[in-house]
Amino acid sequence: MNEGVNKDLAMITESSKSDDLRKAFLQLGAPLSWQSVIPDVVRTYHPEIPKGPRTTVDTPRLRRQKCIVDGVYIHFGLKLDLHRQLRSSVLTTVVIQLNIDGCSLFKRSNTQLWPVLGRCVNVHSQEPFIIDIFCEPTKPSDVSAYLCYTVDDSTGSLTNGLLNTNYSVPVIIKLSCVICGAPARESVKQTIINAGYHGCDECVQVGNGIHNKLVFSPQAASPLCDSGFHRRMDRNHHVGDQST
Repeated sequence: MNEGVNKDLAMITESSKSDDLRKAFLQLGAPLSWQSVIPDVVRTYHPEIPKGPRTTVDTPRLRRQKCIVDGVYIHFGLKLDLHRQLRSSVLTTVVIQLNIDGCSLFKRSNTQLWPVLGRCVNVHSQEPFIIDIFCEPTKPSDVSAYLCYTVDDSTGSLTNGLLNTNYSVPVIIKLSCVICGAPARESVKQTIINAGYHGCDECVQVGNGIHNKLVFSPQAASPLCDSGFHRRMDRNHHVGDQST
């Protein structure tokens, strides 16, 4: 019986040592090179420490995939990375930027990768982090399905904020902007290309074709305001059934 108790205590001790090392790495934001060298030194005195840094920091191996239309979608989430950014910070307000864009993975394939990235602009480490990844033979055809988890996650954080568990401080989350390239902006807003006759994002001015070029008149036109955009007052400016 004593042997069984001793084994259990040894397992708890080994687990706590690894947990302490993992917490130290995460709090310090230690690079992978440190996470490889330091355990080698510690293992001289504590051989039960895992060899691989990914085992030590408990890197997740699997993310739940969701099938959307003809593509595969993986949701990493916003809150987890926000908590990581706040580990060594006592900020009461965090300003974030979102980036939506797509790229082709291979020259001889139509497969495209469309990540949604985030970045905290008022913290010491401003490295971008992944919120969502979508992979499909073409750009996302169903924008609502593509962005629904991002919208829900972001809306919850912006509305309710977060609690910095290290310092028990409530944190307000603010959205600075959403950054998109031209193709991504047109896809997200469900509008025609900016080189189209009704492609102006600022007003309802209609372009004219002159000498094989699209020209917009310098005369003033009604501005395209938020309420008018949501009501789709300029029907020719929009495509698809809805805009996220």
